[in-house]
Amino acid sequence: MKLPLKGIKLDGSDILPIAVAVMTVTQLLQFCAVVGLSGSYKRLAEEPGITLVQQTDGGAFIARSEARNHREPEVVRELVKTWVTFTFNWKGTLPSPDGKTQVRDPGIPVADGRVPTVAWQASFLLPDATREPFLNRLAKDWVPTGLFSGSTNTVLTIEELSEPELVDQEAGLWRVNLVSSVNYLERDNPVGESRAYNVYFLLRAVDPPAHPLNADASTYQKIVYQLRQRGLQITDIRPLEISP
Repeated sequence: MKLPLKGIKLDGSDILPIAVAVMTVTQLLQFCAVVGLSGSYKRLAEEPGITLVQQTDGGAFIARSEARNHREPEVVRELVKTWVTFTFNWKGTLPSPDGKTQVRDPGIPVADGRVPTVAWQASFLLPDATREPFLNRLAKDWVPTGLFSGSTNTVLTIEELSEPELVDQEAGLWRVNLVSSVNYLERDNPVGESRAYNVYFLLRAVDPPAHPLNADASTYQKIVYQLRQRGLQITDIRPLEISP
């Protein structure tokens, strides 16, 4: 025996509470949707971006978005290695203007003598306040008198170059330790003399050059430009204490 279904009868006073309840549920659902979208947008914003960089020579590469002061440790380490090689590895010659031969390096005059041209160019990675004093010490204490006459040259031997240590992430400050020696080779004394050069470098992240290098730039201008493209500056060089 089937019972007859009775319809639900609503009184006029019941409509308002039901409408309020429906609106409340709808707003809760909308709130949950907004929270979910906000979380998605935040995760998307925090993900490293991918940028296509077009070079002036027509080449292109994919770049990963990083913080302004971020530098890869290997870039920091290679910059120190390149800089110290330019600064202490001297042959006493320069490429000729056409780049086909080598000519005698006349050096660059400074207050306490002369420094090799390549060392003078590399010194542009130092702050202006310390660049001139460094070149004066280099000329007085390290550059041999026979370098510019061709009777002496130097060979830098790197015994240890530490992995870069991030000293201050926000400022982009790095430290690299160097244990090395400068070997002086004379024409009449192939064995030569060796002097220790043990220091640690402090490097700071800086903006790389904003404009491309001119097409007629010299070899050494290209060297300086390539060094500055790393976006780093050597802020200080201090003696490194080595335990016996």
